[in-house]
Amino acid sequence: MKSIFYTITILLISKFSFSQEREFSCYTNNNLPLFHSVGIPVNTCGYNLNKNKFFIKTIFSISNNASSAIKGGEAIHIDGEMHKLEMFFGYGLSNKLEIELRIPYINQTKGYLDKLISNWHSTFNLPGKAREDMDYFDYHISYMNDYELKFDKTKLENGFGDIAIAFNYSLLKSNNKNISLKAFLKIPNASKSKLLGSGTTDYGLALNGSYKNNSSFFYYAFGFLRKNGKMLIQKNKKNTIFFGNLGYKHKIAKIFSLVIQSDFNTPFYRKSNMKQLKYPAINLVNGGEFRIGKKQLFFIGMIEDLMVNTLPDFTIQASYTYKID
Repeated sequence: MKSIFYTITILLISKFSFSQEREFSCYTNNNLPLFHSVGIPVNTCGYNLNKNKFFIKTIFSISNNASSAIKGGEAIHIDGEMHKLEMFFGYGLSNKLEIELRIPYINQTKGYLDKLISNWHSTFNLPGKAREDMDYFDYHISYMNDYELKFDKTKLENGFGDIAIAFNYSLLKSNNKNISLKAFLKIPNASKSKLLGSGTTDYGLALNGSYKNNSSFFYYAFGFLRKNGKMLIQKNKKNTIFFGNLGYKHKIAKIFSLVIQSDFNTPFYRKSNMKQLKYPAINLVNGGEFRIGKKQLFFIGMIEDLMVNTLPDFTIQASYTYKID
């Protein structure tokens, strides 16, 4: 009952969001329970706020996980669902420099979408054999290495995640091209044992950009991230990862645009028998953006893992934006 209450609360909160002078891509992250709190930053498409301008935005996502493997004394089991609300606050310190704050709230819960996704996979013959051996509406995350059980979680958790701060510096600002450099820092304030935080201080740089041509809008981001500290799985952890995304938005009508995007990150671990740990992650986002008048914007999209088991099996994401003049 608590999980339902928290989810409804998040959905209600996420309907109130404000932004100004801002273009957002569909922001996605690697929402596997072990990695969702790693501090990969949002791609702001190279846009920066002007001096003394501000924005507030919320993004809500539901990520369903069903992944299991065992090999050579190592085993992993990920079954459950994560509901995440991320709130973004930004302020223009000058016409070129902006500060941004991100505060996530996470609800680790049972798989409400299990049956729906199983039927989806069965209908279109999509990969996902682990689901056949898992019960519906369950939550269980565990990891074993060298035949030793490192952790075994069945308790549902919710709370605030790791807080992140970023500075965006505009390198190019024009009517159709925007490029910015982002320096970011994520603080390990949340519990890693509850899978709310990563246990690491993350920092790095990213280049964000976009190009607009009539009804077409291209955007991209590339960057690196350094981790300092101990993660829940510490053995063979990589301290540096690279990440990025490419996206395209096409205006179909005055009020509607199609969005397609792909995100990637390099592996989080050097050696492992588990695909979830040692392989790069790549996803595919398909969605639609609806404009209501000049001030309101609603986005909804579905996210599938292209590199199976390295990301949640299925994610749905929604955001609502209201622009302030």
